[in-house]
Formats: sequence, C-alpha cells, structure tokens
Amino acid sequence: MAVTSMANSSLRDFKKFNSMKRAEPLSVTGGNEVITGTSHKYHIFTSTGTLNVTAAGFAEILIVAGGGSGGSGATSSYTDSGGGGGAGGLLYGTVSLAEKVFTVTVGGGGPSSGGSGNSGSYSQLDQWFALGGGGGGRHTYNQVKSGGSGGGGGASVSGGAPGGSGVDSQGHDGATVVDGNDGGGGGGGGEAGAAKVGGDGNDFSSWTAEISSNGGATYGDSGYFAGGGGGGSRYGGGDGGAGGGGKGDSGVNAGRVPGVQGTANTGGGGGGGGSQDGGSTTGQAGGSGIVIVRYKI
Repeated sequence: MAVTSMANSSLRDFKKFNSMKRAEPLSVTGGNEVITGTSHKYHIFTSTGTLNVTAAGFAEILIVAGGGSGGSGATSSYTDSGGGGGAGGLLYGTVSLAEKVFTVTVGGGGPSSGGSGNSGSYSQLDQWFALGGGGGGRHTYNQVKSGGSGGGGGASVSGGAPGGSGVDSQGHDGATVVDGNDGGGGGGGGEAGAAKVGGDGNDFSSWTAEISSNGGATYGDSGYFAGGGGGGSRYGGGDGGAGGGGKGDSGVNAGRVPGVQGTANTGGGGGGGGSQDGGSTTGQAGGSGIVIVRYKI
C-alpha cells in the first residue's frame, strides 16, 4: 500500500501560478544562483543551506530526496541477487514563499550494503519535503524497504519477493521478483521498477538546459531526476532508470561486472548486488538529492 504525502496539499497548479499577478517581484538569495535569458532565476542547492526571501511571492520548487542503496546478492549461490534501490522521492509544484529565511535540507543517498539496502534521507524546504528512496531487497531474505520510491525485491530460489511501495505523488513501487535469477528494479519518480530494470525518473531537461546554457553547472542525468536502481542478476545486471539510477551487478554467469552507485544530486537508486558463488556482492549506494527553486523576475 502506498504512503500518502502530507506535503502535496500545499502545492498549487502551475497554470494558476502563470495567471497570477504580483505588485512586487519575488526577491530571494541563497544556493547557486543562475539568471537566464528567459528571465527565470534559479536557486540550486546540492547540499544543505538557507534560502533568504526578502520580498514574498510565488515560485516553483523541485525537491528530490536521496536514493536508496541496492540489496546484496548471494555469496554461495548461482542464483539469488539483490534488488535495486528506490529513487528518492520527487516533489514538484508552485508554492507561496513568505518573507523569511528558509532552511533547505538536501538528503544523502543510502550507503552501500552487504545486506538489505539502506534507505536514502529526506530533502526539505520548510514545510515541503520528499522522502528518501527505499533500499533494495536482499537475496533470499528480501527485507525490501518502502520510501519515496520503493526498492526492488530480492531474488530468491524459494519464490517471488515483493517490491517496496512508493509515496503517492513522489514516486513509484519497486518491482516484485518472480524467479531466483534477477533482482527487481527499484521504483523511479516517473514509473515503477520492472524485472531487473529501474524505473525512469522525471524530465526536467528544460530547466537544466536553461541553467547550463546561462553559465550554471550541469545538473541531473540528461535533465532527469529520481531514476530507480537496476537489479543484480547472474546473467547481467539490469540498467538503472533515467535520472541517475545505477546499473545492477552482473553475476557469476556474466563475468562479474560490479554494480554502479546512484548519481550524486539526482536522487538515483543504487544498483543491486549480483549472485557470485563467492566474492563481493555489495549493493551500491544511492545518489544524493537536490533542491531547486525557480521563478520569473
């Protein structure tokens, strides 16, 4: 069962925002600031900081939490692989910012794990927050976690294992496993995880292209955020979802290619560990989150 976000009641539709008129323009400082040729101003936070609003108004916010890490694969079996980590929750909408100093929290990704995956940490701007992604299921014993997006189920020769649940309006469920070879893909911000493959995240390439073309850094994974981690497999790890999801570990039948961490500041889930019949099967760490505030000037 999905968890309901308490933050969504505060969000406003973007079309309504465009139709509103303000006597005074919004005035804000904080984070990495970029002013664009289309008269947008961005405030980008890749770590915890403060946003100082000196004239109130409306702004769009993108809040991405840290992704979960992948679950471990078996060390003494040719089957039983770990599930991919769930992407960090992604919250987007238009809000009213009062005149005050806001604390901005950017969540870290779940650390790598030799057992079930670890959940990522939440990201927050005042009352609006996104929940960390759920850790991927461990081989055999599963222990998958729910979160912003749910972790993928762990593979088991003893039967299927469920994926973790995502949060309404922030992410999607991790994949449920039906056989012992392939760990489930972690859920992404835009879609659920699938067999081995992490769910895709959400497309904010119009934002990231505007930022980078006006002197800012390059953010996201080709403009996507919150991709689920790929599941580990004995036959070749699954791909991570668009939005920084890490590829799963390729197991003993695929030449042992280690899995990949979620990409930093995307909220991507980490790749799951593959089955090895000996050797390292660690699930990979999730990627840290990001917070972006955008408005017209």
